[in-house]
Amino acid sequence: MTSAPLLNAIQSGRSSQPLAALRTTLALLFHTADGKSLARLTAHQVFVERGKPQIGPGNLLTPEDEAQFAALLNGIRGSASGPLLLPDGLLVSTPTLTAWHLREAIRPMHFRHGKRDFSVRVTWPSLILAATRRGLHLVATATNARPTAESEPVFMPPLPNVWADTRLCSGTAITPGTWDMASIDGWNACLLDSCFTHSNTACIRGVGANEVDKGQAFWRGRRGKGAFPAARLLPLGLTLGQWLRRLANDGE
Repeated sequence: MTSAPLLNAIQSGRSSQPLAALRTTLALLFHTADGKSLARLTAHQVFVERGKPQIGPGNLLTPEDEAQFAALLNGIRGSASGPLLLPDGLLVSTPTLTAWHLREAIRPMHFRHGKRDFSVRVTWPSLILAATRRGLHLVATATNARPTAESEPVFMPPLPNVWADTRLCSGTAITPGTWDMASIDGWNACLLDSCFTHSNTACIRGVGANEVDKGQAFWRGRRGKGAFPAARLLPLGLTLGQWLRRLANDGE
């Protein structure tokens, strides 16, 4: 929310902007259960009563509220390109991590077998991708709905080239080199447009860690079929919130 020193600066004219041009319009309140852990975020409109700003009733933060705050922050930072629209599926954006939901969809999946490349058109599972300074991490979810709770369980992505810690082995694929919101399309292309070449760990129930041919045969057999069978997903023993916090801490 707007701090008292800033309000005082606005009221006294100690601001880089003319006093008449400044108006407090939004407030973000942080609610904690024990003074440390964040429990809720509420967004409040700010109105002026008797010449003083007042905070109105609040609502739980929505994607629309996030977009409004992001647009205002971009303006404060003087972005030359103007307000940045939030990318579709964005879940988290911090200085150390950007995470987004890649919905289940029918797409080509590319493989390299020896010296030969081939592709199969299959239904990719619902994935959560997270970019950090260490690269791209990903997990699968059991449904295609956009995650709305940190308690949702996550699974090993049923894809080759992923380490046990959920980090993608990108090899010679082109990577964005950054992990902000602007890098999302680049990371998606790195995953979707590159060839899977090897297996780093068990990622599909019934397929061993070193069974590369069996894994490729599994995906060949998925051609023309529907959603990825949830029964073949391998649990990570983590919730979405736990996984994201682990990545965020590792990226600091």
